[in-house]
Amino acid sequence: DAISGQGESGVFTDRYYRNTGPADTHPPRIGRVEAAPATVPLAAFAAGGLVRHAWIQDATWDDGWTFATAALLIETDKLGELAASSVALRHSGGQIFRGVIAPAPASTGLVGMRVDYRVAAGDRSGNPSVSSVHSFVICGSASYGAAGGVNSIALGADSPALGGTLAVDAAGGPANQPGLLVLGTARANLPLYGGQLLVALDSAAAFPLAFDGAGLASFALPVPTTTALAGFVLDLQCGALDASKPQGVVLSNGLEIALCAP
Repeated sequence: DAISGQGESGVFTDRYYRNTGPADTHPPRIGRVEAAPATVPLAAFAAGGLVRHAWIQDATWDDGWTFATAALLIETDKLGELAASSVALRHSGGQIFRGVIAPAPASTGLVGMRVDYRVAAGDRSGNPSVSSVHSFVICGSASYGAAGGVNSIALGADSPALGGTLAVDAAGGPANQPGLLVLGTARANLPLYGGQLLVALDSAAAFPLAFDGAGLASFALPVPTTTALAGFVLDLQCGALDASKPQGVVLSNGLEIALCAP
């Protein structure tokens, strides 16, 4: 609204202007939304989340403040477990809005979770606008399931990236015994002698291991540079022969990995 204390035409009659025109029908314009890379490391969410910015224009401004409001609309998918949430975007000046994507873990964690996000904006007259979708996969590694004799399996280095090396270390196994590393593309939870089988065998490959006198074993596999594999999820588990156990076999926990883009 505007008030003029003195007229500016004719006989300079004082005038008062009252806002009785038609309501605003133009939604805010979402000019740009900050996209994400194909994969975002798990460490980013441990540190608080992924910050995203959006540039949103609307007609009304007052001393640097806008009457437009905005939010991030977030949808996640982890092994078919779907969730949706929204996070308010805060105006940080210059028509730039800021928000943080920090999805709640699914029942199977965050690693390998696909995240889709959009920006929704509105004005005081209720005119809405929604941006196109941006997506990424949370990459990294996390253990799952309980160990059943081989005390642990973990990455031998940082989370594997395309073009790098998948290095795995197993500890707490039977000394000087052979073993296997099972690597697949899906989880399982099947009772088996020596523990639980945590990798689905219909999509798995097995690689030989050799535990040393300290019960340690290592495995390394080169990771292709194929861009389409960014975010690809793998599940791993180790097993070993152990004659001291009634079943003769012991199993490790599971390890889930999502490959990071370089």
